[in-house]
Order: sequence, then C-alpha cells, then structure tokens
Amino acid sequence: MPKKELTKSQEIKSGESSELIEERRIRLDEQTQDDMKQYTEFFVKNELKPIKDQLFAFMQEAKTLIPKFEQSLLEFNKLKLMVEQSSSLKLGEKVVLSLYQQDMISLGRAAELCNLKYDKMIDKLVEEGIKLKFGPENTEEALEEEKAFRAKMKEC
Repeated sequence: MPKKELTKSQEIKSGESSELIEERRIRLDEQTQDDMKQYTEFFVKNELKPIKDQLFAFMQEAKTLIPKFEQSLLEFNKLKLMVEQSSSLKLGEKVVLSLYQQDMISLGRAAELCNLKYDKMIDKLVEEGIKLKFGPENTEEALEEEKAFRAKMKEC
C-alpha cells in the first residue's frame, strides 16, 4: 500500500508528526487484518464447515453408489449387446425374456427386440411360463392404486 504523505498544514492541524500518524495507520491496518482473519476463521468454522461435512457425506455415498451403478450399466450393456449381436433368434429371445423377467425392459420393448407384435409377445411369455407384469398383484395393491388415482383426480 503506498505511503500516505502528509502536508505540513495537515501535520500542524493534527498536532502530530507524520511519523506518529504513519505508525497509527500501520497499527490500524494490522488490526483490520487481524479482524478480517478472525472473521474469516469464524465464517469457515460456522458457515462452511457444515457445508463441507454435507459435501463429504455426499461424496462418501457417491463412492459406494457409483461402482454399483457402473456394474449394473455394464451388465445391462452386455445383455443388450448379446441381443443385438445374437445370430440365433432363439438365443436373442431368451436374453430378451431374461431382461423382461429382471424388470430391465418393458413388455413393449421386449416385443420390439424380438420383432413380435405386442399380443404375440404376451403369448410368448405365457408359453415360456413367464409371469406378466402389469396390474396389481393382489386386492390390497389394487385398493392402494385406486386410492392414489382418486387423490390425483382431486388435484386436477
């Protein structure tokens, strides 16, 4: 910071020498710096630390979820590749049926991959003994679906 020069008239008005005024200015600058340091430490401790802790927890959770996601994506891509590259339609159908059973693809997508119409895909699933996945499985689920539907209708 450039040194502030005092004129003789300013020295006379204040009754202090420029050295004394400069010494006071330096002490004030040092105090200001100390105050800023304390404020920064307070801010970091009280404002940024909770955010840092939340970020750290999120990163820890991400470290466990990312490998699981990557593994699932890898498995899915392997199965998809098997279907796409399968020279045997029967092998391709088995892979598609497996994907459907694992809830990785919908009935419509399964039909599309097997090059079958929707109703023919249903026949194929029944023929293979694979349970169709649509609609509620029991009365309790049906009542829950109805209740949710009625709640949505009231919102509209």
